[in-house]
Amino acid sequence: KVAVVEACNFVLSSENRQIFGSANGKLVGNLLERPVQTLVPPSDVMVKLREDSFEYLRSVDGSDLEDYVTFCYDIVGDKSTDDILDVNRIIDASPTLQRTIDRVWNSATSAESTSA
Repeated sequence: KVAVVEACNFVLSSENRQIFGSANGKLVGNLLERPVQTLVPPSDVMVKLREDSFEYLRSVDGSDLEDYVTFCYDIVGDKSTDDILDVNRIIDASPTLQRTIDRVWNSATSAESTSA
């Protein structure tokens, strides 16, 4: 835990922020240029990850989970997804994603209005 905090402090220090910011920009640019299928693990790995994650959440002690969340929050701070990536830019770049979001939203809102 101490090593992670020290590494985060080093990266986020005012002296190193610009260097790491540039490196992070290049990394994100590289990731956005790749086809999505190269970024998503195979189905069997995703199934195992999902099962292991839920099993962990079912069995973890509440105070351990709270300590972990607090630890992560101390590192990341009060950030939103907009601080990490421009969601609108991603949606604008993918008409298929936009149509999928629209379809899911319309389906959810129509289900809500018919159940009311």
